[in-house]
Parts: sequence; C-alpha cells; structure tokens
Amino acid sequence: MAVRALAICLLPAGPVLAADTRVERQTGYARASADGALLYTETHEDRYSGADRVHSRVTFQAPDGTLIAEKEVDFSAGRYAPELTLSDHRSGRIEAAHHVDGRLQLLKRSRAGKPARTALLDPGPSLVVDAGLEELIRARWEAIRADTVIEVNIAVPSYLRAIPFRVRRLGTARVDGVALTTVRLEPRSFVIRLLAPQIDITFRDDDRSLYRYEGVTALRAPAGGNYRATVDFPQRPAGAPDALRSPGQSE
Repeated sequence: MAVRALAICLLPAGPVLAADTRVERQTGYARASADGALLYTETHEDRYSGADRVHSRVTFQAPDGTLIAEKEVDFSAGRYAPELTLSDHRSGRIEAAHHVDGRLQLLKRSRAGKPARTALLDPGPSLVVDAGLEELIRARWEAIRADTVIEVNIAVPSYLRAIPFRVRRLGTARVDGVALTTVRLEPRSFVIRLLAPQIDITFRDDDRSLYRYEGVTALRAPAGGNYRATVDFPQRPAGAPDALRSPGQSE
C-alpha cells in the first residue's frame, strides 16, 4: 500500500482547467516567532473556476531564492478535504493526503530513501485537509463572526491521523484602514493544547483574503520540528476580480 500511495503522490499535480478559469497570486513572508528573522517566502498560485477554487500551488523559497519545497492542493476531490502533496526538496520529505476507494489515505516519508508510511481515515463532514480549512472558514464566515465555535477534525499527514480542533473568532482590528478578523485554531483536547499551541489566522474582512498566519507552519526546520513563524501577506491576491471573489458564498 505504501508503494502505491507514494506513486500516487509523485504523479504530476494539477487539474485540467476550463477556459473560464483565472489565477490569483499572493506572497507570504515567514519570519521566526523568536527573533523575526526571515525564514522563507511562500508564493500561492490559486486557480479558480468562477467563484470556486479548484487548485492551489505553493512554492517555498529560502531568503536567497532557492526553491526548498512545493505544495499542491487539488480541490476537485472536496472543498474542505482536498488532496494534498507537500514535497520538501531539502530532505526528500513527503507529506500527502489522497482519496482512495472512498477513504482518505495519509502518507508520510521522512526523507529520501526512507520507506513511506500510510494510514487510512474514514471520511466525514467535519474532516478537513490543509487549505480546506481556509475554505471552511470563508464558508462559515458569518457564523464565526457571530462567535459560533466550529469543530473540525484536521487530517495531519505528519502524525498519520486526524486531530480534533475547534475554530473560533479571536478578535477584530483595523490596521491602516483595513478591517481584519482573527480566527483561532486550537486542539479540543486540553492535553494536546499543551503540546500543540494554537494557530491564529487573520483575514481581511472585505475579501476574506489572508493577511497573517501565526503558529506552527507546514515546513520542517533543519534542526527538526516544524517552524514556528509569523507569515505576513502584505498584498491582496493579484488577479482577483471583486465581482467574483466573494469567498463566503454558501455551499
């Protein structure tokens, strides 16, 4: 099963796109939580068909411009539980989530030359994968803004399991005339919260685009463990027409 799963991960990612699709691009700057040093940049290239995001590609670059990792997310399998492949070019590490025979298969390979490990998860309405969380927050925007707490199970390939989280509004602010809402993601288990601190994601209110991410990131640090960083997105996504980009549309 592991060999089959790894083969699936390494297939070229990206759907065949219709003529009416468009591309939005946005760059984030990840700085270490401890000292503010620039760790890497991440450039998001999101493809839309109408109002629906169908594919996302993220390239991660070191401060000197070296490509260090790539992430592909395919939303054709599900808006909240898309398929995912994260490839770290420094170590050969791969983390992935793919739908196989009606179940979600998680895969983790720690480095090049090591065997891949897999686990199967049963699907469910609360199952979320990677950028599917952003889609869920945008879809439930008004409820979250009204202080409704959303419970989700986030599939984490590095742990080969889904971890129960809750999503809630943390607060609002206005910076340079831009209204912002921060959403907190935290484990539902008190014990896990001690081991895995919360993640805060800030969105612009008017178009619900990413403004800031604070917490553990998807990339591994060379010394081990994932980076803890603040990722700022100072510019709105380029290529997003106001008439189409209303991410809070109902399902």
